[in-house]
Amino acid sequence: MQKAAVHPLPPLPQVGPESPRGEYWAASPRQRGPALPPVGAKPAEAPAAPAAPVKLLEHRLRVCQMRFASVNASGGQKVGELRDPAKVCVVDVRKPVPAAAGLCPTTELPDRLATLFDDEWLVDELFGNPTVAIMVTGGAQNFKMLPRVERVFRDGLVKAAQMTNAWVFTGGMASGVMKYVGEALANYPDIPRIGMALFGNVCGHDRIERKLSSLEQMRAADEKMVEYVHSEADSNFTAAALDPHHTHFVLIDNGESGSDAWGTEIEFTLQILQAYCLHEKENRVPAVLLVVQGGPGTLKVVVNAAERGIPVVVIVDSGGAASAIRDFLVRDKEEEKAIGAAEIECSNAKVALVVEATKLNDARTVADAPNAKPEERTELLRARGAVRAAKQRLARGESA
Repeated sequence: MQKAAVHPLPPLPQVGPESPRGEYWAASPRQRGPALPPVGAKPAEAPAAPAAPVKLLEHRLRVCQMRFASVNASGGQKVGELRDPAKVCVVDVRKPVPAAAGLCPTTELPDRLATLFDDEWLVDELFGNPTVAIMVTGGAQNFKMLPRVERVFRDGLVKAAQMTNAWVFTGGMASGVMKYVGEALANYPDIPRIGMALFGNVCGHDRIERKLSSLEQMRAADEKMVEYVHSEADSNFTAAALDPHHTHFVLIDNGESGSDAWGTEIEFTLQILQAYCLHEKENRVPAVLLVVQGGPGTLKVVVNAAERGIPVVVIVDSGGAASAIRDFLVRDKEEEKAIGAAEIECSNAKVALVVEATKLNDARTVADAPNAKPEERTELLRARGAVRAAKQRLARGESA
């Protein structure tokens, strides 16, 4: 009898600690690759690496660290007396990504920034995974809160951020509500404060530009340091200094600057916030918008946030846009009540008119009889007057 041919099995892949595969599988779960192929299987072809799109995105992100100066009593500047340096990323949104790359900056760049927080800056490891993202918006120029309102705002923000392990997002400047947020959280190093500002309107943006590094340089620990010496006194209608109490900054470079450029970054900042809240598919983070004072730009932020389904919380006694929103909502409710009352009155007037018209017809029939009594003719006159009054009541109800 002829023996069957015996085909030897291919050798098993090495998975020892000294083998490349062993080292690969010894890495952390975040770095872990696919499972080992079955014995005898043909090696899978490596997928084509999307080098061009990734490189295009990475070139749009430039980073540095920033150490803030402290201001002494005489107004002089001393560098490096505050906390750890802030992390800074300047994102270029001036030109769209070429269509051939298959990317869109309004969707891909916010997603890339969301991964920057976790993968490069390690914000989640340093501060813990958030359960909510609080975005504070409002007056960008300096304003004075009432002491009671300021106390409620400070205490409420700190308590909400600590209880929910929140990340706090602001416009990042050393003025207005952003300064209030920075000062309120300055003594709480466990709460990250992420400022998202228009790069062209940041005081000293040219000095920041000269210190920017690529992500590759950052990974190689070759990130440069910016000694930021600007203060609130440098802020004006065309530019503002960054707030020293923020831990991270995302500066949006859309090529715009000057007084007319304020607000042009709003759409992209909301895209960044929403991208971060959604990029963890198994642990999505809800966002909430907190409104303090503000002007027309604040109303624009509120509308954009509401259209994205982001809940809005308003500090109603802070003035400006916040109080205007409260007045609008209260007036709207009062108008609804007034309209409802008018509709009820109009409906009652219609019923009364039908009743009185029926009585008038009956009275007319009786009064027109040959043997009608005087009191029956008087009832006819009364019924006519009642119908006239019912018509007037209905007209008032319909015009209300």
